Amino acid sequence: QWFVKMKPLAAPAIKAVQDGEIRFVPERFTKIYLNWMENIRDWCISRQLWWGHRIPVWYCQDCQAEFTAHQEPTVCPQCGSEKIEQDPDVLDTWFSSALWPFSTMGWPENTEELKHFYPTAVLVTARDIIFFWVARMIFMGLEFMGEKPFHEVLIHGLVLDKDGKKMSKSRPETNIDPLDVIDKYGTDTLRFTLATGTALGQDQRFQLEKIDGIRNFSNKIWNAARFILMNLEDYPVEQGEIKLDPATLSLADRYIISRLQRVIAEASMMLDRYDLGGLANLLYDFIWNEFCDWYIEMAKPLLKTEGKKRYTTQQVLVKVFRQIMVLLHPYMPFITEEIWQALPHQGETVMLAHWPAADDQLLDPLAEKEMGLIMNITRAIRNIRADAGVDPGRKVEAIFLAEEDKQKILTENRLYLETLVGLNKIEIQSDKAVKPGKAMTAVVEGVEIYLPLAGMVELELEAKRLQKELSTLEGERKRLAAKLANEQFVTKAPPIVVEKERQKLADIEIDYEKVKSRLVEFS
Repeated sequence: QWFVKMKPLAAPAIKAVQDGEIRFVPERFTKIYLNWMENIRDWCISRQLWWGHRIPVWYCQDCQAEFTAHQEPTVCPQCGSEKIEQDPDVLDTWFSSALWPFSTMGWPENTEELKHFYPTAVLVTARDIIFFWVARMIFMGLEFMGEKPFHEVLIHGLVLDKDGKKMSKSRPETNIDPLDVIDKYGTDTLRFTLATGTALGQDQRFQLEKIDGIRNFSNKIWNAARFILMNLEDYPVEQGEIKLDPATLSLADRYIISRLQRVIAEASMMLDRYDLGGLANLLYDFIWNEFCDWYIEMAKPLLKTEGKKRYTTQQVLVKVFRQIMVLLHPYMPFITEEIWQALPHQGETVMLAHWPAADDQLLDPLAEKEMGLIMNITRAIRNIRADAGVDPGRKVEAIFLAEEDKQKILTENRLYLETLVGLNKIEIQSDKAVKPGKAMTAVVEGVEIYLPLAGMVELELEAKRLQKELSTLEGERKRLAAKLANEQFVTKAPPIVVEKERQKLADIEIDYEKVKSRLVEFS
């Protein structure tokens, strides 16, 4: 049996990590690495296997000499005898694997590939082979190349079966063939499911039920692409980057462009810290909720117009969706490439497209705030209609009582409300105006909403709904009041957070009083 003396090799490998030359992500795996290395024993590298690198030791049958050689010898270097035999053992698999960072690129020759690719930036591997592979690559690289093999080690968890058991060749009942999953759901769906399955470094259970939801996400993206492409028949082929005219942008345009900048900035930060699961969830929420469910729906009536409004909407759809494809490409390479090629674009492939950079000049907090109001009003009216059991296809009337600034927002964006919640008549009045008679109501950010649904709903049901809403507001009011009464929160939390909670409480107080007032009318 042959052994490698480990203490001299382990010392520089320990120092490289302790000095921060090599960083583990998540950081907690540093402790596991150091524990192994600081308690290391000499390494038996002999294996009695059929396959592997033969140990380069020969034995002379005449003089009993033992010797090593770089090239296969023909005679004993001591006595000249031709009766020599190579050691029948092979090297431990991990010995060979430890040489991988440099042996695959022509080492021991100083090739161009070796000079270019060694050391590399990051190694991605599982937690269960930190000692078997990662540690050995580090000390082999330091020993033979005089330099660390990589700067960072990104550790991911293991994929377990649905019962939490490790998948193993010796336990076929735990295994799921990825090719079967790909045949049924697609490669991109499987990749995205695994990416969103757990936090960095944590194991995850693989459940087919979850992959159904991600398949729906893939379909959502594909359908969004089809919708956009269907509305580009008259769209001119863009030469260079899309230049938007700020004067022609709608509120929805400004909102989605601003939100995209925030998503790009957050995505870049997440990528820098290897938060791949968090980034996948960020993209999922933005694409499904903000882009597909809100922006595309708001774009539909504008695409039915002609001239600048239609053209600007087309530009924004292409520009935003194209950048979404670049952000999503690392997770879903096939669907994003297919869509990117179909969209107006520059370059050969999305793989070579530049990662988007957030543009602070395009941030529009006002548009986000105003669109937030439109969204919340939309949700409130949808809830009223659902609670009242009004047929989704039936058009209804809405009356809004609001302060002057919010009247302006509602007036300028009434098209969105008509489209999103099925309104055939909208009245926007001062908050000092006479309140309509018995009607289904809601209060959103100080805006009073009245839906005259008499004859369509039981007004007793509306009274019960208002009581339920009042109870919800009361609970939130008490929660915020208690939070702000907590001296530790007020003194230790950032002032901006405290002020935000105070403003939230003030808004809820206003909504509470308005709902309470409406409830009195039904009593």
